Order: sequence, then structure tokens, then C-alpha cells
Amino acid sequence: MPTHQRLGGTIVTTPTPRLAVRHLSKSFGSIRVLDGVSLDAEKGQVISIIGSSGSGKSTLLRCLNLLEVPDAGEVALDGQPVRFQTRRGRLHMSREIQALRASLPMVFQSFNLWRHMTVLDNVAAAPIHVLGRPRAEAREHAAALLTRVGLADRAGHYPHQLSGGQQQRAAIARALAMEPKVLLFDEPTSALDPELVGEVLKVIEALAEAGNTMILVTHEMGFARNVSNHVVLLDHGAVAEAGPPEQVFEAPTSERAAQFLASVM
Repeated sequence: MPTHQRLGGTIVTTPTPRLAVRHLSKSFGSIRVLDGVSLDAEKGQVISIIGSSGSGKSTLLRCLNLLEVPDAGEVALDGQPVRFQTRRGRLHMSREIQALRASLPMVFQSFNLWRHMTVLDNVAAAPIHVLGRPRAEAREHAAALLTRVGLADRAGHYPHQLSGGQQQRAAIARALAMEPKVLLFDEPTSALDPELVGEVLKVIEALAEAGNTMILVTHEMGFARNVSNHVVLLDHGAVAEAGPPEQVFEAPTSERAAQFLASVM
């Protein structure tokens, strides 16, 4: 729900964040991977999550759509808290969880396309089987999305017939097919040869310009600086720095942020 504040006799309404994360924590055994992470993603905002290897970036994304179950904290989508149950330590799948994952699909490092299906069928599958879309409608929409990411001529190909960059663009089209509220990207260029990185970043940049809400884990500092509205630096599972890219990259307030950026820029 929107919040209301009185400023100088005027009531100001603050829009509800598309995605709100509060004090999220996660441990694997004795290792604390996330330690009280909080952030807000406003509608149309692009948030880049940066940090060294092992800082908790990917785990944070996986906790947002419950691919990993957080130990503590809260996640709310459009003001509605995400509720879940576990049985013997495992997540109980429900319609609510399926709806959440449809609203927050993830684009993985390693593409995760179904190798026995054509690119078109990869994109159309979830809308048919999860969202219940008619097959013809889903395939028509999938074809339009493949055109959007520059793969119209690859619709009938299988994943092994595509380059890594093309596979990742197909994975992005598959995520878009779910009509997401927030797109999650887990280092989408890390598995690509350097010459293929640009074609994937170009698609993500176009999505940002189109107003898609995105949370992006990336090691591409220049891209994060130029495309993001907000940057979060994680260190040992906690937020070490957060703010607009010009502040984080040009005038970090924490010593850890200054050290990290000096090592990667």
C-alpha cells in the first residue's frame, strides 16, 4: 500500500515499491551468506547488485523468488508480503509461489534452456503450462519476443545450434514471456565469450529504456554505472554501499566500497 507523510501541512503520498526487501538473511550451515539485506525496487527502476565473489549477490536474487528459502526477513511484491511454508526444511510449492516466480523470473548465467525444445517452444512453454495461455496465443507472443531480442530467424533452432549470446537472448525472451513485474538477472554475461557480451547488454539496456523493473547482479561496472538507477554493493552478505550510480562510483562513503571499486575500475 502507498504510505502517506505530512510535510509542512501537506500530505505526500509515497508510491508502494514494486519489490520491497527487509532484513533478509540466509545461512548455509555455519556460513552466513546474507546478513540483514534491505532494498526497494520502484516500478521501472534498474538496480545493479555488485560485489566480490562470495558476497551473497546470487543468493540474494535466489531468495527473492524463493529458489532459496530465506532464514529471516520479508519480501513484498506490490505491497503484498510473500508468504510461504516449508515442510521438513523444503519449500511447499503452492499457487502463490508459482505466481511469485512467474512475476519474478530469473535469467541465469548458464541460460538453462531446454535442449530438446526449439527456441520458440522454450519461450512459449511456461506461458502455456504455468499461465494457462492458449498454445497458439503463447507461440505468437513468443515469436514477437524473439523478434524483440533479435532472434526471429532462430525460432526453429535448438539451443545447441545457437551461440552463447543467442542462447542468453533466448533466455531473456523466455523470462519476458511471463509478463514479469520484476526481471532478475544473475550475471547474465559471465558465461559468454567477450565478443558476445555486448549483444546481451544491448538487449538489457533496451529493456531498461522500455521501463522494465530489473534487478541485475553483474560484474560489468561500466554497464551498471550507465544503465542503473540504483547500485547496491554487497560485502560479506551485508550492504556496504547503496545509492545512485554517480554517488557509488564517484564518491563512495564506505572504505570497503572504495577498496572494491579501486580494484575493479
